[in-house]
Amino acid sequence: MKRAQSFWITGCLLLALLLTACSTSEAPAITGGHAATTASSPTSIPGGQGCRPASPSSQTSFSMPQVQGSAPGGELWALIFNAWPIRARQANKIVWRMTGEGQLHLVAHGPGGRTVQAADFIPHGGSNWRQPGSEWGSTFTFPVPGCWDVRATRDSIAGDVWFLVL
Repeated sequence: MKRAQSFWITGCLLLALLLTACSTSEAPAITGGHAATTASSPTSIPGGQGCRPASPSSQTSFSMPQVQGSAPGGELWALIFNAWPIRARQANKIVWRMTGEGQLHLVAHGPGGRTVQAADFIPHGGSNWRQPGSEWGSTFTFPVPGCWDVRATRDSIAGDVWFLVL
């Protein structure tokens, strides 16, 4: 009996070692998704198991990450002011630009059915960030890591930006 347990434990340890040795630190490239309209190529951070891929990001000319969302019939962009990638449990300042008419509404849907509203949500008169649409500033604090879908809506258009929050 002890010999069978010894073989079983040894086999499990070897399997764990093999799986660790075969893993890679490189994330797979995004497939499908949305193409960034800047010269930089999109990131290769996937959204995670059971989640859409993270929205593609690039650097602006003033060295801040911007993320292009999907908004059929329009455009949706997010400009990240804090650390990239976004971190859970910290205030993340995000500026939004979205085409369309009317007030922008934002709500984030995350792991386990969690929902987060934007804090400090204010319209901006403009800035030197050159993307189409009206501009708003917000602060999001994502309570847990994982894939978060920020749903943006205006009168006649809706879109999503997917963030992998660490």
